[in-house]
Order: sequence, then C-alpha cells, then structure tokens
Amino acid sequence: MKKCEYNPYREIVQFNNLIVDSSDFLSVGEFSSDTKTSDHEYSFGHGSYVDLKRKQQFVSAQEFDSTLHIYYKNYPLDQRVYLKDYIKKQLIEFGRIWAIEDNKLLWAYAYVTNVSEAYESFKGYLSINISFFIPEGVWHIADSRRTFIKEYDSCDIFACEDYRDVYEDCDCCVDCRTKSHDNCENCLCDCFEESDAICNQKDFIHRFKNCGKSLKITYDCTQAEKLFGDKSWGQKICKQDICFSTVAGRFYSPTLLDTSGIVMIEGSYNDPIVTINDISITIKGTYDGVLKIDPNGDVWYRSDPCCDFELIDMENVIFNDGKLAFQIHQGMNRLIVENSCCNSACAYVRADNIVY
Repeated sequence: MKKCEYNPYREIVQFNNLIVDSSDFLSVGEFSSDTKTSDHEYSFGHGSYVDLKRKQQFVSAQEFDSTLHIYYKNYPLDQRVYLKDYIKKQLIEFGRIWAIEDNKLLWAYAYVTNVSEAYESFKGYLSINISFFIPEGVWHIADSRRTFIKEYDSCDIFACEDYRDVYEDCDCCVDCRTKSHDNCENCLCDCFEESDAICNQKDFIHRFKNCGKSLKITYDCTQAEKLFGDKSWGQKICKQDICFSTVAGRFYSPTLLDTSGIVMIEGSYNDPIVTINDISITIKGTYDGVLKIDPNGDVWYRSDPCCDFELIDMENVIFNDGKLAFQIHQGMNRLIVENSCCNSACAYVRADNIVY
C-alpha cells in the first residue's frame, strides 16, 4: 500500500457540492480561533481577574479568507459556460464546509459573507476571493456511518446538475406536463451502499485532492439508519445479564472540546435514571421501547419501530444535577442506566465530537 506523507495542516476539501479537487483550486490565508474568556484589571493590584471555574474555555465564531482558482482547461469545453453559475450557486447557499486534518475528516456549518473578483482580461483562469464564516466556532469530527463518499472527477461536475443554454432554439417547444418522474439519475447521485460509508473506506483521507480527482462527501442520517439500523445510533452498551437492573459501561470519545450528544436507551424501564460521568437525568414513567435524550435536554419516546418519536412532557423529566445536557470529554466516559426491567436492554451514545 502506498505510504502518504503526513500533513498536520487543515485543508479544505469541499463546501456544499463545490469540490476542492487539487491544492491549486483553493488557497486559504490562515485559520484562527479566539476564546471568549474576559478579564478585568485590578485597580489596586497586579494583573487581572479571570474566572477560572471552568476547566475549558469557550471559543468564538471563526472566519477566514480564501481564494478560488478556477482553471477552465480542466473542465469539458461544452460545460465551461455554466461553470461560474454553478460555483456562485454553491457559494450563496448555507451548508457544510469539509476539511481534513490529522487523518480526520471534519465539517462545520458555514456560509460565505463576501465574494469578490478582480476585473481583468480572461486568460484561461478565474480567481474569486471568498470570506467564510463559521458561526459555531467549532468543527465536528465526521460520523463514520452517516458520512458517505464517492469518487469525483472534474469532468463529471455536472453529472447531477441541470444547466442549459439560456438562448435555446426558437423552434424548441417545452411542455411542462411531460416532466419525467424517472428517479434513476437522482439515485445515482443520492443513493448509497454500506461500502460508501467512511467506516468501510480504508485510508480514504489520502484520496482527496488528487489532481482533478477527489472524493465527493455527503452527510445523510436517513441513509445511515436505513443501511446500518441501530449501529448508526452510536456506541452500544448492553446488560451482561437480563436479570440485572442496570446497564453500565464505558465509551471512548475523540472530542477535543467538552461536548454533549444523543443518548438512546432500548428495552423496558421503570423510572429510568441515565447517568453520563457526573450528570444524571431521571425519566418518570414506565417505558417499553426506545427513549432518546437529545443535547437540549428534550426526551423522546417510541414504543414501536414503526411509530414516530413523541416528546415526553418535561414534568416527567428530572435533571438531578440542574444541568440540561450530559457532558462528554476526551478519552473514556462512564455510562449507567438504572431501573431496567428483567429483559434485554441496551444504551447507545453518539457524541458530537468537536475540535477548534
């Protein structure tokens, strides 16, 4: 197997459906992160007062400047006239920006705040200056079962797009009533198999930005659930004996910043108490199905896989430590679910692993 040189720098590989297929396609000035910690100078003493009660600092929103370099010779001749429209369409939409760093695939919610281009004669390439804004200030580590990749070639950039000549032949008659309902093209673009998930793609990091060939990334939780079932719910911990009343175990998180996540418990419970590390939540009532606790502290329940999740009345949810969300840290974390009935029972944790 080919050994690729390790690169610790963060490299952008995609924004929405705009694929960065080579190192020459996009240049980035620098990434920077500011913290939210404030200080207050002592009037009659050295230094400043800083609240050090938290172990970690919070980070502010991020922004960075970049420049797109579009070399038209890299695209089919008949598609070049649509290329700029395609790029501007991707830039105007809110979406995800993707990057690789330290052999990890990262994404962040992002949008473009400024687009500018110099007025000059066309010489075979176009340069566009872009300013990106990341409102959360953090980057998420891609979920290995909800993130899919497919081979990408710049020659096929419009394979899933619909761009046509503005000035069509005057004799051409288009009847909207003959609209096709053929889903073949959509399926080729939007449907995936288990083998397309990054959990089944070895060394995929080294296949990005390979001189016009790269990978197109798609995040799809619906496809993940359809293909992987409860494996897409996260790390799984089950009772060792059905007669035990407690589900207990440990799970690993690669998150750099303290984070939360989605916890799901499956089985029969009476007033279950869910604890992660030092934070616990009690859900009053009797349940036989799946309970889901989201990062906002909302609790959902469904009794059958064919049913939709329904929100549980917050009067039945007790935050024993006064905190609405579990806190997950880098390394091993502890999970306990109490008051399980004498049946099989499992818990699932899908942490929102984040870096800055």
